Amino acid sequence: MSGNWAVAPLHRVLLRLGAAAAVAALAACAAPLDMRPSRLVPLAATGAQPRVIELIAPAAVQPAGGRRRPIEVGSTWQSVGRIDQGEVYKRLGGVFIVQARDVHEACLVVSDGKVVGVYLPVEQTFSPVVPPVQLTLRGTP
Repeated sequence: MSGNWAVAPLHRVLLRLGAAAAVAALAACAAPLDMRPSRLVPLAATGAQPRVIELIAPAAVQPAGGRRRPIEVGSTWQSVGRIDQGEVYKRLGGVFIVQARDVHEACLVVSDGKVVGVYLPVEQTFSPVVPPVQLTLRGTP
């Protein structure tokens, strides 16, 4: 009996280590965002005036390879430039974050009133949203 006291704690330690390894393995398997190199043409370079839009109905986006992310009703966005896929809008008064394997600051890419993707300013890449998401807005994109 005196030797059994050490077996139980060792068994628990091994179980915890195994569980931690499984969690780490699952986290490592998370997919990255589908990111495509993209060049932002800032509004200042075009001489265009910034536009401000406000979301007035619930919406959510899911970038390719990422998690679904709601866009807050009442949030306001300002155009900051353009990429090939559409007009780029940055959130005013906050930061919009998307997540896959990593967390990324993101701007909405809007074309014909729909979010067609997100622009990641740090990475200078575009990630498509499939399917595009129709926005209900105050203001014209």
